[in-house]
Amino acid sequence: MNPVYMCIANFRNSVLYGVPMNMHYCVLSAGIAVVLLVIGMVLFYKKQDDFILYL
Repeated sequence: MNPVYMCIANFRNSVLYGVPMNMHYCVLSAGIAVVLLVIGMVLFYKKQDDFILYL
């Protein structure tokens, strides 16, 4: 579930094999990144008071 993998795979296929970029990979990668960002923000805001105590 790493969104960077799809970007790397797209670049590799374009450079090594001359295949045009797969837009499905780009959209899926962006979607996963946005979902993980939202989850991270929600978890951070819930735990930020506890988190600051451990710094």
